[in-house]
Amino acid sequence: TITRKNSSPTAMSFFYGDLYKPVNNIVNAGYTSGKAFKISTKANPNLRINVDGNRRFNKDVNGEVVSGLFSWEQTQAKNNVAYTVSGSLGIDGNVSVSGKAKNAEGLTLGTAVALATDANSKDNKGKATLQYQQPSYTVESTVEKKIGDAVTVDSSVTAKYNNVTVGAQATFIAYPQPADKKVIKNYNLGLRYSEKNYTFAVLAENQLKNIKIGYAQDVDANLSLALNVDQDLSKPIRPVFTIGNTYKIDNDSAVRAKIDNNGALAAAYKFNVNQRLTATVSASTNVFDQTKGASTGVLFEFSA
Repeated sequence: TITRKNSSPTAMSFFYGDLYKPVNNIVNAGYTSGKAFKISTKANPNLRINVDGNRRFNKDVNGEVVSGLFSWEQTQAKNNVAYTVSGSLGIDGNVSVSGKAKNAEGLTLGTAVALATDANSKDNKGKATLQYQQPSYTVESTVEKKIGDAVTVDSSVTAKYNNVTVGAQATFIAYPQPADKKVIKNYNLGLRYSEKNYTFAVLAENQLKNIKIGYAQDVDANLSLALNVDQDLSKPIRPVFTIGNTYKIDNDSAVRAKIDNNGALAAAYKFNVNQRLTATVSASTNVFDQTKGASTGVLFEFSA
């Protein structure tokens, strides 16, 4: 974040994608499957290099798949503007390059290009983004073009008043217009109420067909709890209730666990092996269906 000299920083409003973040950080993040590693190093103070590798089961191919990614990010500040240039190369040969510039007034402009080894792949795409963030509101818009697809625009706005933030997001086809005249592909609404140690959030997604209600609370400096309720209004099924928690054991270790009313149970243990190496071990099972057994995962993160 860039701030003007001789001025105190002001709390900014949340972007639409951050409305549900406190709940997701507890019930969805921090678990791993398969065998994975991440290496993150700094070539210099402004250049960071990352290498990610993963081997996990893929149900679409009914077998294990291996993925890998080499990425880099370089940052530089000049004349009150922060510039970031980044790129990645996947084990499949796919390449992406992006850049963005953020000024002190909360305006961010960015561009990105992704190229796949297959010239006709829909992974080939280009996009431009705009973000504007102020204490009482945010505006965000992305224009994207994929090979063989129309030009789409994804836009969102949020408005904040005291502890309440409301937002709306929509994705629509900009060019060419579809034959059925259905320009809007999707739209969502969101609301978040935040206090110092807890957050309540509601999302109405997928053209308001899916409702998510979440609550996250920091009980103390070590313990956090969250409840997530997910209801698909288009299907005659009961809502899915997920309860999760994170607990910091000490400076070198922490645990997290979650369970839902369908019996899906997961737990993870993260510990610092030393100053550079962190390991996370995860396990998941279904307490109502023991025939499926349990699955495990391990993640090693190395930083230098």
